Amino acid sequence: MKQNLLVSFSGGETSAYLAKWLLDNKSEVYNMVFVFANTGDEEENTLSFIELCSKKWNINIVWVEAFVHHNERIASTHKVVNFKTASRNREPFKEIIKKYGIPNQNFLHCNREMKLNPIKSYMKSLGWKDYKTAIGIRVDEVDRINKNRKELGLIYPFISDKPTTKQEVSYWWNKQDFRLNLKSYNTNCRTCWKKSDKVLSQIYKENPNYFDFNKEMENKYGKDKYTFFRNGRSTEQLIKDLEKINSKPRDKHSEMNFQTNLFSESCDIYSLCGGE
Repeated sequence: MKQNLLVSFSGGETSAYLAKWLLDNKSEVYNMVFVFANTGDEEENTLSFIELCSKKWNINIVWVEAFVHHNERIASTHKVVNFKTASRNREPFKEIIKKYGIPNQNFLHCNREMKLNPIKSYMKSLGWKDYKTAIGIRVDEVDRINKNRKELGLIYPFISDKPTTKQEVSYWWNKQDFRLNLKSYNTNCRTCWKKSDKVLSQIYKENPNYFDFNKEMENKYGKDKYTFFRNGRSTEQLIKDLEKINSKPRDKHSEMNFQTNLFSESCDIYSLCGGE
């Protein structure tokens, strides 16, 4: 008898490769459901990539977004959207902040309310109670494994079944006729507070307007004391630090090393977002 398996499709190349590998190698073992939780803060290339994976591989990837219950003590549930109807202007993020406040290193409700709870809600709507969840974490990032994985029913096939590294993921994608046209540090929410200052400095250099959202939310809901970024920094304070990083002169060799070390992992449900 097949087991039920939720496959977390984060929108990165590792989770996409995992979905394809599971489909090709484990279809006789699992009844699989593929789910992507859209925050409204993803790059358009990420959304296009997910849609292309669905069409190229004939996978029904279910898109969900948070449905926030204001003035009720109820966790976020879900609404099903698709490529055309998905939010693109941080609408779910704004609703989460409106109810729960500014997320940061002390208040970790963004991933919980925008990804985890909506996906749980969708699975409940299917009538699934007993199922495992496959997460796209590789063998070279075992530090991101959830310590409560057994209790939560989490599996990591790219560690246990097919040990896979980032280099191997990239090699596989190089052989495909499409891939994610996005720099690794531009994955996940654009200005996620979990990204390192080095990563954020590059994002600010390329798209300073991305941080307007953070300023707006802090001004509207921060009450002069709640801020997004590490060490209690406001967006204005962070930008000053990012400008200092970007103002440091770098020769060609230093610039190459700087770019090479920019890295930000996918923010999967039940796992930590990457920093570099």
